Amino acid sequence: MAYIDELREHYKHNGILSTSFTCKSRRACALVNTDSGPKSAFVGSKYGWGLPRLLFISLDAGWAEPCAAKRTPEAVRDELERVGAEKSAPNTHWYRTHELAHAILSQFDSSLRLKTITPHFAHTNASKCCPSGEKGGNASQVAYLNCHRYLKGEIEVLDPDVVVTQGRAAEVGIRALLADEAENPTDEFAAEELLCGRRRFLLRTDHPRYVKGFYKQREQSRCWAIYAEAIQRFYSTIPERH
Repeated sequence: MAYIDELREHYKHNGILSTSFTCKSRRACALVNTDSGPKSAFVGSKYGWGLPRLLFISLDAGWAEPCAAKRTPEAVRDELERVGAEKSAPNTHWYRTHELAHAILSQFDSSLRLKTITPHFAHTNASKCCPSGEKGGNASQVAYLNCHRYLKGEIEVLDPDVVVTQGRAAEVGIRALLADEAENPTDEFAAEELLCGRRRFLLRTDHPRYVKGFYKQREQSRCWAIYAEAIQRFYSTIPERH
């Protein structure tokens, strides 16, 4: 529970715990209809257990669960581990996230299957809130700019070895935290980066909803195999890996 407990404290300290929503940008985001209340990151119950710590950063939650208690770190974990990949329709964001997670992590444990991958990765959003009352709407640029400052704390808590951004707003938030030039690039989308104090593997993807860009990258990387192999090489060089 260490990750969950530390994440809860990070959110509470910054006013973005769903049950204690006192974010200093709340009023500004309300003016652009993006003050639905924050949703916690998802952290799988086996995140980092003998595998690289894999964190996805996407756009916004897409829909605001009205009950704040259902948006806490514990509630989000319970909900999404129950849903998994099997109950997600193919070609949806959540299904394709599972597919990429499986492609990466199965390099380290061949017994992993798509239906068993959910507990082994983490996923957060660049905007903690989403449009109020608009299921499937997009967060405003104001909300993304205000929320980017919370990403650093999430990365420090979750300490990922691999970060995958899904969409432009997520990439912009991470780019602001990079300290150096990329090393050992795999291609224009992936490289080793110095991020929040240590080297991590950063992979930039389009959001799966952007069909043209996402599926072109997926195809050209042999269904993510090129990146999975690069991550395996990278992980073998981390002195503090466990």
